[in-house]
Amino acid sequence: MKNNTEMPTILFGARRIGAGLPVVTIAEIGVNHEGDLGACREMILQAAQSGADAIKLQTIDADENYVRGTVSHDLFSSCSLTPDETGQMFDLGRSLGMEVFTTAGDAATLDWVEELSPAAHKISSGLFTHLPLIRHAAETGRTLLMSTGAASLEEIDETVTFAQESGCREIGLFQCTSIYPAPFDTLNLANLSWLAERYRL
Repeated sequence: MKNNTEMPTILFGARRIGAGLPVVTIAEIGVNHEGDLGACREMILQAAQSGADAIKLQTIDADENYVRGTVSHDLFSSCSLTPDETGQMFDLGRSLGMEVFTTAGDAATLDWVEELSPAAHKISSGLFTHLPLIRHAAETGRTLLMSTGAASLEEIDETVTFAQESGCREIGLFQCTSIYPAPFDTLNLANLSWLAERYRL
């Protein structure tokens, strides 16, 4: 954990974000396109039209991460885009002036996503304690954005320290309530200030 009093900024694609800088609005596309490239394209166009600064996808190899026949495997195998299709969507988002990145669900996926030069690497709440994946992402040298989700204080301490010790110099933490959709009384947005003060991130 950092002890300096000045709040750092972090690199996010071609811009820096942090205290005193303009808010960056990220349009969460995730897998809501349900594997339909046309639907994904339309979501990106609508995100740009709405004024979003960035779009985020979710990319996971269902065969690598889930047992065939399970609900999770069925869901993610039916909602995936190929690496080529993902690259096309990255190009589209950038052509519309937005930063583009994706939540990679495993190391092999993160490797080919890295070749697309994402604005940052994103670690989901469910993988917040997946230290081998976090080390792999940290070693790319890119900004690491991590959702705290259901993590305990001890787990946040451990993961932030681990990412820094793995060489990551630019880290952003997301306050995340892992309920979809999350009721307003569970959002706890005041936690943003607490996270920023505790971790100087």
